[in-house]
Amino acid sequence: IYLKLNQSQYIKVLKDNSIFDKSEYIRFKNKKVSHLYIELLDLKSFINVFRKNIFSRLDWDSVDLSDALVNLETDWNLILQGARSFGWPDSLTDLAKENIARTITLIGKKPELKKIFDGLKISKSKSHIYAHCYALVFLTTAILNELSWNSNASIQKMTFACLLHDMDLNEPMFANKLKLIENKKLQSEIHQQTNYLIYNHVNTAAEFVNSWSGCPADVDKLIVQHHEKFDGTGFPNKLNFLNIFPLAGVFIIAEDLLYQKMNNPEASLVDFLKSNEAYYNRGDFKKVYDAALIAVQNT
Repeated sequence: IYLKLNQSQYIKVLKDNSIFDKSEYIRFKNKKVSHLYIELLDLKSFINVFRKNIFSRLDWDSVDLSDALVNLETDWNLILQGARSFGWPDSLTDLAKENIARTITLIGKKPELKKIFDGLKISKSKSHIYAHCYALVFLTTAILNELSWNSNASIQKMTFACLLHDMDLNEPMFANKLKLIENKKLQSEIHQQTNYLIYNHVNTAAEFVNSWSGCPADVDKLIVQHHEKFDGTGFPNKLNFLNIFPLAGVFIIAEDLLYQKMNNPEASLVDFLKSNEAYYNRGDFKKVYDAALIAVQNT
């Protein structure tokens, strides 16, 4: 394990086969060290050791929701970092499928959305991109439950889509995503690298899941449409409520609600939906709007 001295220099602070336990954690914390580093080639083995130490201690029949989510988010972060470095070998796709399976197990417990939203504001240092992915899983599922669209196949599709839809973004890109989407000047400069990556992340993620044989059907459609808008002003294809895939409509409403909660934890999602009824309550999506209203009543 290494400590970063500057942009190009690192110093080894723990030798091979050393144990990083609570006492080591406290030692570095007392020195106000926020980050430690491993060599890229050690990432795969690090992920495996982490999962063995963490998941083997959790009883998924009785685990505390907040503990489970923190561990799933950290695990997912490591998996996607590994994928960015090594691509998606079978070993990583197997880990991803295991994480998704554990997430679906938690869905079955039907946790209160208020507890999920409360978890988003616990720590400012928390990775918002992954916390938002898992919160999105539970919010979309709550809406699907109200719609009675909660077949095992639909829950599985939505879970894959929620966890993979922003797989090509890092934390700074995620933080700036809405600003870039809403800023018309920046939209006209889409050729710039950062803007291009943000606007193209829907296609990159959709192409990946489309090539992954273990991914359920329609997940690519959910992902590529998750930034479309009911009025036709979204991207990448400017679809409107007449053309948007029904499950993607659930995703779109849920993500809009989640961003409201992340920007203002005290926001009333019921008030937000009611004040935007004319926008959301269109055509076949009237029942999705009604289901969303019921799902967020007590948040």
